[in-house]
Amino acid sequence: MGLLAIIGLCVLGGSLGAWLFQKLHVPQVVGYIVIGVLIGESGLRMVEQADILTLRPFNLFALGLIGFLVGGELHGSIFKKYGKQFTAILLGEGLAAFVLVGVPSALIVYLICHS
Repeated sequence: MGLLAIIGLCVLGGSLGAWLFQKLHVPQVVGYIVIGVLIGESGLRMVEQADILTLRPFNLFALGLIGFLVGGELHGSIFKKYGKQFTAILLGEGLAAFVLVGVPSALIVYLICHS
């Protein structure tokens, strides 16, 4: 598939997905992600890995746009209401990941190096 056709497919699919998910009262960003998974290598394979590498500058721009849209969905009142829970979850997940990954990794390295 040609580069221009791929860009057109992505823009059309993303727009339709965003519109559909907005009608379902789900953030538009979810629509973009679902369409991306659907037409990418995980789904219908309409866009190949080589095409993704060619479009890397556009991908970075799109990721920035998605981050901006996600930030637009967040409201200060949510942080005021759930701020302590967010902090506890973030710290808990970070510490749990460190313990569940870091400690076994260090143990494996120790056993390999000292055997």
